[in-house]
Amino acid sequence: MEFQFYRLDRQTVNVECSMEHEAIARWANSEIQGNLQKIQDILAVIKQCQNTPHTIDKIVTGKEFSLHINRDEVMVKANVLFDENPIDEEALEDDLQFYDEENMALCGLEDFVHFLESYRQFIQE
Repeated sequence: MEFQFYRLDRQTVNVECSMEHEAIARWANSEIQGNLQKIQDILAVIKQCQNTPHTIDKIVTGKEFSLHINRDEVMVKANVLFDENPIDEEALEDDLQFYDEENMALCGLEDFVHFLESYRQFIQE
């Protein structure tokens, strides 16, 4: 996963990710917003998943995005995709491909931990 951090001003950190991980950048920009405590809390949830002998799924629900974490991977998914009235995705597949990339992404757990640790380090600089 490719990512880049930059400051919009002294207080605001922005994240950009490769296109297939764009939802992760949108999640970080809307849910984390440079908050070190939120990063620590998510790393603690990940550690819980890693240290459990059986596979468990943890969901961290945010205002716009939710994280679905298990011992192998993390899925970032926009909460609008949990709508109780699902759209016929087959009929709209071509039109929604770009939209889906902005609203849902999968990432290996180790890569996601690396992303969070890099994000934390950038904030502290």
